Amino acid sequence: MRSSLVAFGIAALVALVGTRDAHAETSYVVKVTGTTITVTPRAGWHINEEFPWKLTAPGRPPVDRSKFTFTEVEAVLRDAPTGVGTLKGAVCSADKCEPFAVQVTVP
Repeated sequence: MRSSLVAFGIAALVALVGTRDAHAETSYVVKVTGTTITVTPRAGWHINEEFPWKLTAPGRPPVDRSKFTFTEVEAVLRDAPTGVGTLKGAVCSADKCEPFAVQVTVP
């Protein structure tokens, strides 16, 4: 019974990770260079500037959308706090918008 639960948990995790990776590859790219985080939408997508963009990290105050710079082709956060955090944003195509939350590591 226990091995069945472990196998089910592993299968569910693999499915979840596979879905997130496939989604990320089709709609946006996140790049961390030093303390700058850049989100670039893939072809056919654009940045949703109205979304409440945010970077959160345990034990730190959140960085809200006022600290981001937006254009239709990228969202940039300069001087991001170092460490591991969760970046929340959204990209849109002509017919839908897709919010995302992705883990980032700022060195």
